[in-house]
Amino acid sequence: MAERFADPATEQWLREVERSMRGIERSVMDEVHLGPVAVRILLAAAGVATLSLTAAAPTAVAATRPLLPGISIVISVAAVGTAVRAVLARRFPWMCAGAMTAGLATVVSLLSFWSLRTGGGVLGAGWFALTAVGEGVLAAGWVAAVVRPVSSSQPDCRIAPTGRR
Repeated sequence: MAERFADPATEQWLREVERSMRGIERSVMDEVHLGPVAVRILLAAAGVATLSLTAAAPTAVAATRPLLPGISIVISVAAVGTAVRAVLARRFPWMCAGAMTAGLATVVSLLSFWSLRTGGGVLGAGWFALTAVGEGVLAAGWVAAVVRPVSSSQPDCRIAPTGRR
């Protein structure tokens, strides 16, 4: 605060107002608008990843070297959980977490697919490829939401310019 007031009550009130305004600013800047189409695409990708994870789990258990497929399933579950949480919260930090976990899960699922396919004799390795596709869509969707400019990410908070060309 630049000004000092003689009244301590006024100074206390101004500090509380300033703290409240900063909290509101942080809250508004953290909010990210997701359109209904984006929400449907992200939830569909999470659904595809979940269903293919369910089908891939027996393959991971039956593999001769189940470590990488098992890690892939754990990371994929984390990616789907983070995606659902990010859709519900619609906050910037959750979307960043969704992008990171989905990106990591995509790579690990592809590695699991490659490992199972080159290891030979394991049926069901394709489920890991389908999981990777769903996670790749999640990663791309979250990255698109995260890098969107602030001017278009919060349409309810912006005033449309009038008369400017």
